[in-house]
Amino acid sequence: GAGMLLRDNLGSVIFSSCQLLFYCNNALEAEIQAIKIGMSMAIEWSNLPVLVQSDSMVAFSSMTDASLDKSPNGQLVREIKNYMLQRKFKPVKILRSQNMVSHCLANYARTTRSTACWLQRPPLFIHNLVLADCKPVTLE
Repeated sequence: GAGMLLRDNLGSVIFSSCQLLFYCNNALEAEIQAIKIGMSMAIEWSNLPVLVQSDSMVAFSSMTDASLDKSPNGQLVREIKNYMLQRKFKPVKILRSQNMVSHCLANYARTTRSTACWLQRPPLFIHNLVLADCKPVTLE
């Protein structure tokens, strides 16, 4: 599954979402798909610049590497890079322990076999994680 959370610069939730991934070969592909889906939703639901956080060094590197990605995930990476031309997205590498909200949402999608989006208020099952994870940031 894929889990995404978009906040404004003060930490208020704009949306939280999870999506069941029907065709996914491995954890890296799931991470890259989550990034792509989250960026697409951010373009639709907000006009703010966005920090794109990932705990995968390979996924982070694929977003920041200027070369053409010829890996099996190359098409997804090209779509991500295209989104980065449409809006200000800043990729940020974070620790796995800092990505618990997204992991919980992804697990929810996978175990319930569902796709969902919550606007402004996150679902109760991630409420405490969202509060613990909230750190207002500035995008420079």
